[in-house]
Formats: sequence, C-alpha cells, structure tokens
Amino acid sequence: MISLVKLRDYQSPNVIDDNLKVSFRGFVGMDAGLDELRIKSVIFVLEIFLDCHDKRLSYLDFNRNLNSMFSDFAAFLYTEFNFSLSYKYSFIHYLKKILRLFCENEGFNEPHIVTCENKNISKNIVDSINNYNPSTQNISTLKYYHGWFTLSSDGKHVKLYLQNFYLKFGTDLTNKVSKAMAELFIRYPYSTAKYKAKVFSQVLIVLTKTLDNSDDFYSAGESIRVNKYVENLFLILKVNCKINNGNLPYFYKQWQSTVKLIQDIFIHSKLWGQPLYELFSPDFKQSDSNFKTHRKLINGQLTTNKLITNISLHISDSKAIAILIKNISDDVDYVVKSCEQVIDSIMEKFRLRNDLAKSGIARGFKLNRQKTSEYIDMSIPENQCSTWNKWGYEISDSKKNHKSFLYIGVTARDFVHKYSIVQSGMLYPFLYLIVNEHPEITNSWLENFQLYDKNGNKSGFIESANSFIAVGYKLRKGSKNAEQKIVLTDKSKYLFECLELLTRQAREYMKKNNNKDYKYLLLSSDKLSNPKRLKNILTQSVLTSSELNKTLELNRSLLNNSDILNNLSVNKFRASRAILIYIKTNSLQAVSEALGHTRPCPKLLSRYLPTPILTYLQDRWIRVFQYAIIFEAMKDSTYLANIINFSKNDLDEFLSNHKLKLFSKHAVDGNFTNLDIHDVLGENIDDKYKLIIPMSTTLYSILSCIIDLVESEEQETRKPSDTTIEWYETAKFVVKTLDESLKRTSDPEILSIINHTYNKEPVLKRLKEVIYEV
Repeated sequence: MISLVKLRDYQSPNVIDDNLKVSFRGFVGMDAGLDELRIKSVIFVLEIFLDCHDKRLSYLDFNRNLNSMFSDFAAFLYTEFNFSLSYKYSFIHYLKKILRLFCENEGFNEPHIVTCENKNISKNIVDSINNYNPSTQNISTLKYYHGWFTLSSDGKHVKLYLQNFYLKFGTDLTNKVSKAMAELFIRYPYSTAKYKAKVFSQVLIVLTKTLDNSDDFYSAGESIRVNKYVENLFLILKVNCKINNGNLPYFYKQWQSTVKLIQDIFIHSKLWGQPLYELFSPDFKQSDSNFKTHRKLINGQLTTNKLITNISLHISDSKAIAILIKNISDDVDYVVKSCEQVIDSIMEKFRLRNDLAKSGIARGFKLNRQKTSEYIDMSIPENQCSTWNKWGYEISDSKKNHKSFLYIGVTARDFVHKYSIVQSGMLYPFLYLIVNEHPEITNSWLENFQLYDKNGNKSGFIESANSFIAVGYKLRKGSKNAEQKIVLTDKSKYLFECLELLTRQAREYMKKNNNKDYKYLLLSSDKLSNPKRLKNILTQSVLTSSELNKTLELNRSLLNNSDILNNLSVNKFRASRAILIYIKTNSLQAVSEALGHTRPCPKLLSRYLPTPILTYLQDRWIRVFQYAIIFEAMKDSTYLANIINFSKNDLDEFLSNHKLKLFSKHAVDGNFTNLDIHDVLGENIDDKYKLIIPMSTTLYSILSCIIDLVESEEQETRKPSDTTIEWYETAKFVVKTLDESLKRTSDPEILSIINHTYNKEPVLKRLKEVIYEV
C-alpha cells in the first residue's frame, strides 16, 4: 500500500503537462477548501496513478472521453493507498471541484467522477474496483511507490529509503542492496533498525548524486578505490553537516556507525571489494575538553555560549581575541545599562500607581452603577489603581473577572505592565544588577533568599554597624558553610528595597492566606492571578513579554553580539562578570573571592574560556609586567618609547592595578634587625607570602645590561639617572638571586633563561642612550 507519509520522500513524476498543472493551481481560493496545499496533493496523487499506468495527461486529452480513466483512478485510489476513507473521499471531492472549474473555464465537457461516501465505500466505488483491470499497471513503478521495507527482529516494518537509489541504479542493484539491508536489520529490534536505516539513507543520497550508473557504483567499490571513495563520502557529509549548522561531534560519532553499515551492507555482501586498509573513521578532536556542552555552529564556526557573548572555540589570532575581550565587556555593560533603564521605568510606573491610588476611590465588591452619591466611575485610572491596591489578589478569590471588576479598557497584561504589578519577568533586571554588584550571589542564593524566618521575624535583609547585610544560603556548600552574608553597596541595597516594595502586596496576600512562601523575596504572578514563589530563575529568552526583553531587542543591532538575548541568563551573566574580573586583575584569587569560593579553583576559568584565550590573557599580563619594570626603570629618559614595544594604554592599565615599587631598602641590604614585619605587610605574616617576579630571557637580559652599565667605567663621566640607580638595586637582587639558585639546584627553567640570554651588545648600545642623564 502507498502511504501519504512515504510520499514526502518522492518527487513529482511530471506526467501532467506543466500548463495543465498551472491551470489547476490557478483555482486556489475559487471554491471552498481549494487551498494551494490541497490542490498540490490532489495533483500529486493523480500523477502517481498516471505514472503507474504509463499514461500522461494534457490539454488535448480533455477533447476525448476521460470517464473510464477517472473511474480507474477512483479504483486505484481505494485499492493502492492506505488513506482513511474520509481522506479518500476528500481527494475525490476536491478533484471534482478542480475539474469542474477547469472545464467551465476552458469550455470542455466535464468528465464523470464516481460518487463516493465519507465513511463507507459506496456502490459506485465498488463498481469501479470491479471494472478496474490491474494488469494495466506498471509493476516496477508501482513497487517504487510502495517503497522498500524489511522486517526487524520484533516483526515490525522498517523503511529502507531506496526510492531514489532505484531511479538512479535500476531494479537489479536495488534488489541486491535491499537484500543485504534486510539480512542485517533482521538482527535488530525496530528502534535500532530504524535508526540504522535512517543513517544509511545519507550514504544512499550521496551515492545517487556522485555516481551516474550501476557501473560507477561497482567501480567506486573496487578494492583499490573504495578507501578513497569512503573518504570523499565523509567529506561530503561533513560539509553538509556544517552548511546545515549540524552538530559536528555528533556527526563524527554517527560516522563510525556509517562506516560499520558500509562494511555490513556493501562489503560483506561482496557488492564492494575488501578495502586495502581500514576505512576512514576519525575521532572528533575537541578544541577544548571543557566545551562538550553549550555549543553551537555559527557561520560554520563551533562556538560556546557559556557566557552572554558567543566565543569561537577555534579562535587563535591575538587581534581577534583582543576584540572578543572588548565584546565581553561591551555586552556586560549593555545588559547593565538596559537593566538600569528598565528598573527606572518599572519603579516610575510603580510610584505612579500608588500616587494615583491615593487620589482615587476604591469600589466595593458590589458596584453601584446608578449615578447616585455612592457611584464610582471605574473608567478613571485613579479609581482603578485604588481598587487594585485595596482588593488586589482577592479579586481572583471571588472568581470575578479582573477586566470587568477593574473596568480596564486594555488587556490584563497591558494593565500590569502599565502600573508595575509584579510579574516574574519584572524581577530579572534587578537580579542581573544585584549579581553585577555581588558576583558571589548565585541563582540558588536568590531563589532561596528569605526576608523572614520561620517565626515571621525579619532575617534576610538586616542593618548591622551602619551597613546593610543580605543573609542568604548556597545549599551546594553544605549545611556548615551554606550561610553567606553579603555586605550590600548603596546600589544593591536600593535593588533589594525595590524588590521588597514590588512584592509587598503579593507577600501580604500570601501571609494572610497562610501561604508559607511569603517569606521568600522573589514572588510573582501571571498577569493578575494569585501570586506564588519564583522557584526557578529562567533564561531571559523565554520571558518574551518582559520589558527587559523588549529593551534588549530594541538595540541589539548596535552590538557585535546579536545573540545576546538568546544567551542571557543570570548564571551566564555571573560567569561573564567573573571573566571580566580576571581580565582586569589576572588573578584567579580575585575571581574566586568575587564568586564567594572558599578556595581558588585552577580549572574555574577553563570552564568558560578556550585554552588559546586563557593563554593569550596570561601571556599578555606577563608581557605587560615585564615592560612595566622597564617603564619604571627608564621613565625619566626621552628614549623610553624606543625601548618598550607595548601600548601605553596597556601599561597604564597594568600600573594602575599593580603599581610596581622598588624593593625596600631592608630587602636590598638584607637588614631585618629593627624591622616590624607587621608594619611592612600591614597584616599577620605567614610562610605563604612570597615574592614572585615573572621572568624571561628578555627581562633577564635587560636587567643584566642595567647592572653592567651602572657598574661600567663610563659612569665616571656620565651620571646614570636617579631612577636607574634605584632600579639597579632591584636588577642586581633579581639577577643575583637567579645566579645563586643555580648553585643550589639545577633548575632547567632558570638554566634555560640564563643560557639563552641575548647578545648584550645591541641592548647595551640602546640602553646607554636611555639610562644616562642628558
């Protein structure tokens, strides 16, 4: 039987003249039910009938009697298609309409179409079936439309997708491939066999597009050629995967199954020869093992969206990385500014509602519509707001219609946005800005933050020693370490106060109705329905009607990252803030402290940034550190610009965050006799404190040259600058420390730095012009 679902894989056989099809399709909308899809379906089924009987249909054919042909069509439809009776009825019904319109329009006699019934096989259809001669069918063509199937181990029919293969390579080869597939799939249950057939269908498609006939098929499978053809097959399918933004890791995994199917179906059946070596089946090489999830293809590039900014996993160029870093900062700034804009709007509308309510009159539950002294005009915004503020969510309890009760002329959704009646999407801009101020705050902390304890006492948002503290819990840290106290800034204090104000009406209602969730900060409702606790913070993209989404969408074209709305979530925003802290400080310790971690996690950053970007950031700071030493030592010289090869902006940024200072005199002299070590460090000292200077061959060479020049005879006639003399002590300390360390241990890294020191002469020549006073 021919299935409608199967026909989706078939192309039109083109046995009806194009002009005739154009005429048929021109009747769209000219009669009830004649839409474009329905006319197309009727034409396709009629073409299958014609193709299976080696017939064609043209304009000229309507000059003769076509009653017999259309009677045979009805019989063919009822005997060869597995459509429902009502579906078959509709085909006959709409075919009649098309032919009637066509014949009226062209002046032909309308052919007789047998009548049929919606739920039964009519007598006329039975007569057509009895008069129909199946011997007029082309068996091969009919077989083509029936399709190729085989049985699974549990006795179910599995489709083999051989229809196009048959058209290209003919009956004989198709039967051989069908037999090989049947012998393989009978070993597997239906779900497995169906999957394998679908995977192998991709191979069959490429075969039909790259080979012209069965001779080409056998030639491609010869032992000396099969390896090369399979490699080309892999490349074609991979390119198709990338073009369609497919999942490359999944493709590589599926390719291993594909190779096994080629072996089982083509090679083991001896349709193809034995390959000279193992068929090509590579593993997918991850650009970074930490990015197995949160990945997608954009313009053929595999990217991660673990941050609010898309990051290519193939990025390596330093300029591209520098642009990416700026984009991360720009995206965070854009979200912050958008949230600030939306919060201003929300609070302004909230204040407007309360101001209007103060000057309005709230209606009772029974409205007096007579214009007496008790009459209240509910079309006035002041009265609407006053009524909502008085009754609020109790309107839902009374099962009254909000819109009619408040007499609002807009939708409930418009009303809540107009007057900032708390909705879940309304809370999110506050959450982003709270996390921006305090990156240690997580989704879980926010979701479980309580304003009141179990006794109803205020506990989560408290004042202590002229500071405001938010006390929340990170449940993942265990019961002993779960409590987390956040000292609020003026901005975050304002944000918490706004959230408390927005949710106050909902909280009072929930408390009145003994709903224990009133204790939580995050409460919301859907339009004007009863409020509830916000248990799960969602990704921003699902909050389609929120004001923040509309604001972000409005200006997204100004950003390099047009995907920011799809990527944005509180978790990803927090991760982006952490990355910005690292970019600014190059300190994993600073990132860990900002995120509220008990100890630094070396793998933390690699969860979010691919290795090339991390390497770039680390190398960049080492280079800046080294150049900063040279900058401080030579800043009095007019030749400073000739010595350093780094942007002034990078140096300024580094020096502002990590101001390099000369070693204290006690460190140079080694005199600690009368030194109060606590005064030096400003805190208790322990053996964890160490002095760390990033060292390289370049820096070692320059420090050595500073020593040589200051100690040279030339200083007797040319005086080194004061800054140079001071840095001479530092240089001497560093170089001597390295030299001494080699006497105690043969550290290969130190040995490499010293042994690969550059030829000093060119450096000395340039430094002479710099370190001496003019």
